[in-house]
Amino acid sequence: EWIADEARKSFLKDKNICTIYNGIDTDWFVNTPSDFRKKYGLEDKFVILGAANKWLKPENSDTLKYVTENLPDDCALVIIGCVKNDRDKLPSSVIAIDYITDRDELRKIYSACDVFANCTREDTLSLINIEPQLCGTPSVTYDNTGVRETVDNKCGFTVKTGDAKAFFETLMKVKENGKLKYSEDCIKWAQTKFNRNKNYEQYIELYNSIIGGQ
Repeated sequence: EWIADEARKSFLKDKNICTIYNGIDTDWFVNTPSDFRKKYGLEDKFVILGAANKWLKPENSDTLKYVTENLPDDCALVIIGCVKNDRDKLPSSVIAIDYITDRDELRKIYSACDVFANCTREDTLSLINIEPQLCGTPSVTYDNTGVRETVDNKCGFTVKTGDAKAFFETLMKVKENGKLKYSEDCIKWAQTKFNRNKNYEQYIELYNSIIGGQ
């Protein structure tokens, strides 16, 4: 919808504009057991998962600093997608993991963690927020561009962009309530909104309506 609103401000403003969300394989991204927690010694931790390409941006340095400095001892921050140089930028308390190219491994990590934290500053529509939700893990994301449409603020949450304190407090809200409070609703919401088969059918319906209107 954000992209559609931007289009309405352009030379396309007098055109018919409709929104069709990107689709995702809702049959693949499902809760999947693994030994991830045991492997990294996280059995008794509240695990926050993030992506290096967002957390390590210079504009998010305040967020990284605030979260790591205030994180309780029973919590852990895991950052995936790290290269060697990235590890040097992270506090020693952060668990840094290389790029994940195996989709099976990725869904196992999503499933094992308690919350996905995305401090993105701009995205057209970030499906990386949807993948963990399909695995039963709520997402907390900054509220900007199309990202705000990837959570419903009931089982996943937006926070004002750049507000590190509010971002941290929302993560702790999920911790206080427990992941299981959100899991079932996350899965249902993501399956309803972003099922690729249902969403791609909307293209066929759109094209048929255009053909029928000629």
